[in-house]
Amino acid sequence: GDVVAWVDLNRYVGQWYEIATTPSQQQQVCSGTKAIYSAGEDGRINVTNQCNRGSLNGTIQTIDGYAEVVDATTNAKLEVTFFGFGAPYWVVALDGSEGDAPYQWAMVSGPTDSSMWLLSRTPQLDTESRAAIESHLKERGLDTSSLINTTQPNPLE
Repeated sequence: GDVVAWVDLNRYVGQWYEIATTPSQQQQVCSGTKAIYSAGEDGRINVTNQCNRGSLNGTIQTIDGYAEVVDATTNAKLEVTFFGFGAPYWVVALDGSEGDAPYQWAMVSGPTDSSMWLLSRTPQLDTESRAAIESHLKERGLDTSSLINTTQPNPLE
C-alpha cells in the first residue's frame, strides 16, 4: 500500500464524515460516524471519533485520542493512539486539489487494505463524485469491494 506523496496537515484538520468503511464491530453498531481533527501540541493532532449507536437517532458515543506523524517526508503515515494503544493511520488517497482549501475527501487505511475508511467533508457524496473517487482508488490499486456504506444524515431530504 503506497501512501500519497504529501499531506498538508493544515488542509487535513477539521471535521470528516465516514462515507464507507470495511466490516468491523464498530461499523456494525455505528451510524453517522465522524472524525474531528485539530492541531495539538508538539505537532500532534487531536482526534475525536464520534458516532451514533444503532441509528442516526442513537446515543452519541465519543472517543478522544491523538495522532502523530511517523513519516515526515510525506505526512501521510501517522499513528493514532486511543486508550494508550497505537494504530497505523495511512492516507492512501486524497483529493488532489491545489491551494489552501481543506481537502474534500480522503481514503485512510492501515498498512494492508483490510481496514479502510473513506472520508468526506460532506455527509453525502453524489453518485458522480463517488464514482470518480472509486475509479481513482482503483487506479491507485486499492480494492474497494469490501467497503460498506455508513449511514449518514441526508441534508437534502
